[in-house]
Amino acid sequence: MEAPESGNRNLLLAAPIACGLAASALVVASAAAWGAAESVGYPGWAPTAGGLILALPLMAVALRAYRAMSRETAIDYNVNRTKLLLGSAVFVLATAVLIAYAVTIGRASSYEGDFNQLTGKYDALFNLESFLIASLIAAAMIAVALHVASEKLYLAAIDHQRGSVEGRDPLGSLMRRRA
Repeated sequence: MEAPESGNRNLLLAAPIACGLAASALVVASAAAWGAAESVGYPGWAPTAGGLILALPLMAVALRAYRAMSRETAIDYNVNRTKLLLGSAVFVLATAVLIAYAVTIGRASSYEGDFNQLTGKYDALFNLESFLIASLIAAAMIAVALHVASEKLYLAAIDHQRGSVEGRDPLGSLMRRRA
């Protein structure tokens, strides 16, 4: 079988590439965010840990989806556009979450809750344990949703069955003889 046009194939690979790039941007932003929440009493490593907790699993899922889709589209294929759009939509949502987190992770105001009149400072939005647990829960939920959408929609949109039979059709020949 002949490989499909590279332009269409590259378009099919865009969703996991965008998600992987957004996860990479969050890794870089996480490293730069060291100490961003010290004004509310978090240790310097907390913002970095929160960003990495989300970025690394999503990067792994996006890389796995990219590799699988690359394999699937290396040979002739048909595309179920509905499944592809739904699967890609989940990647787009995950990409948006990653970008939003990357943009806000280094801002001290992202970690501030209510203003405390007694201390004259902002209280933390969450305590450290709640922040880390919320990061883990968010990462797990998004990674599982992305993985399921990748398997059941995005990769399942590729079909390798051909619409016509190559060569002689033995069943068709038998049916013609009987008619």
